[in-house]
Amino acid sequence: MAVAGTMAKCGRRRTNILSSILSFVGWILILFADDVIWIFIGRFLQGISLGLILTSGPVIVGEYTSPKYRGTLLTVISVAISAKTLTMHMMASYLKWRLIAFICTIINFVAVLICLYSPETPSALAHKGKYDDCKKVYRWLRGNDEEQELKDLIKASTELNQSKHNLVNQTITERVRCKLDNLKMTFKKKEVYKPLIISLHLYMISYWSGMPAISVFPIITVTKIVGTEMNIPIVIMSVDLIRLLSNFLAMYIVKKFKRRLLIYCTAGVNIALLFLIAGYVYLIENNVIIGKPIIGLILLYVHILSIAIGSLPLPLVISGEIFPLESRSMTSSVSAVLSSLNLFIVLKTFSLLYNNTNIYGVYSLYGVICIYSLVIVALLLPETKDKSLFDIENEFKSKVTRNRDESTDVFI
Repeated sequence: MAVAGTMAKCGRRRTNILSSILSFVGWILILFADDVIWIFIGRFLQGISLGLILTSGPVIVGEYTSPKYRGTLLTVISVAISAKTLTMHMMASYLKWRLIAFICTIINFVAVLICLYSPETPSALAHKGKYDDCKKVYRWLRGNDEEQELKDLIKASTELNQSKHNLVNQTITERVRCKLDNLKMTFKKKEVYKPLIISLHLYMISYWSGMPAISVFPIITVTKIVGTEMNIPIVIMSVDLIRLLSNFLAMYIVKKFKRRLLIYCTAGVNIALLFLIAGYVYLIENNVIIGKPIIGLILLYVHILSIAIGSLPLPLVISGEIFPLESRSMTSSVSAVLSSLNLFIVLKTFSLLYNNTNIYGVYSLYGVICIYSLVIVALLLPETKDKSLFDIENEFKSKVTRNRDESTDVFI
């Protein structure tokens, strides 16, 4: 929650720098730890870093990029996560933990340098009234072909800054009361509460898809699905590889197909696989059929494919597009809290559910939750592909967007 104030007061760039430095220091502490307490402190700092980047990352990419490339570049976040998972699983199989910490320290040092030499986002500069810097950075990032969105950004920021200027002559009590009233009014706006509801349910689709269970409890989950006849560590690494390759495929698919179609298809396939795997394991556990490792492996691979192409990257992509300029820091922070809460519940309930209902009970529950979430998303989510952030915001406000594409062609 603290990141909302950090992003609003310090800007996106400084928030990103702070996140990368905290992660770097965390790895330094782990690398040189001579007592478990230093590992705990390092992980604590990395937890804060993760909280910061969960919020600021999609916002920064969304504000940096053109609508034409925004979906693809937001998908890179998911690609990076998958690459990290595969790399860490491979290193953990062959290297000592302190050597792994050293490698991660070097990677984080490079990340710090990249953040230090990256510019502030145009939206953040305009929000601070630095319109000349905003124009300079905007054109450096996107060229001179998207001037209309730049004009819209500066116009909207000027109006927001003027309304804030009116608070200067008020007393502290009046300012606090005014800010509380504004906060209440903010959450009543369609362009605020609708994106938050959409974001919550998109992350529910992502985290209750079964991916966290496979990533965090791979031995239990994979063994139940494919059996014990296969080399489980190799299967786990192959799952990570498929996830990474699928994320690369998602970068192309997100650019070609509309968001709504993608979330319907991939989440639909994911839900079907959750129930298929649950039924398959149930029949094996109750001696109705004899398990075939190849069948379990195919089900597992197709399941991972559906998650990695849609359920995993799309929440990040869409969350980087749907929040309004005026309250983007706050709404992104609330979204990150809801995301983290979902992940926390999924991880903390898995063992309890598994011990009481087996993997088929866990997957059946996940399927029901994903169905509910997909229905809510289908009712509320507008199409966002190739639209400027202002057009998307206006659509939530029920205003007519400029040159709105009413075509039903899903390939455009």
